[in-house]
Amino acid sequence: MSQWCQQQTCDDLRFHSCESASRRCHAIIGTFALDGPERCSGLMRYDAASLGKTLGPAFRLIETRRHEHLTPMGGVQRFQFSWFETAE
Repeated sequence: MSQWCQQQTCDDLRFHSCESASRRCHAIIGTFALDGPERCSGLMRYDAASLGKTLGPAFRLIETRRHEHLTPMGGVQRFQFSWFETAE
């Protein structure tokens, strides 16, 4: 059976969801962390829990990581990256 993907939108969050008969689908999503900038380049602030709630019960969290990006002007932008897979 072939795999298909489609773009989904949850409020300000855009992601691709996939369906496959042979394997689970994964999504790695990066956003500003809750203590990151309020809004820039269309990114919103999330942590793993609020992102999981936005995605809904079709996805379960595998791992989350924080990253601090040093901007050219010397500021720090805090990001979070969350890895989800489709639930059984």
